[in-house]
Amino acid sequence: AESLRGDQQAAPQFLVEFATCLLQAGQTPAAEERLRAAIRAFPPEQAAESAAAMRQLAQIWERAGRNPAAARSLRKRADALARPD
Repeated sequence: AESLRGDQQAAPQFLVEFATCLLQAGQTPAAEERLRAAIRAFPPEQAAESAAAMRQLAQIWERAGRNPAAARSLRKRADALARPD
């Protein structure tokens, strides 16, 4: 699917949806990569969507018992993004 987009960057929401499909297929490392890419690609005005992707990545790590400090940090970052000004 990603190869069909050519040289253009994938939209962050597409990457999040693709990550969800990859998780359902048991391809966790690939899903993590897509979520990381989505988090980097979300523009500042889509803070809520970026925060949701951060929480999803943190949840993957927590369920696997990996990266506990990074997962906590990512959740804190997501919470800060989701707070209204």
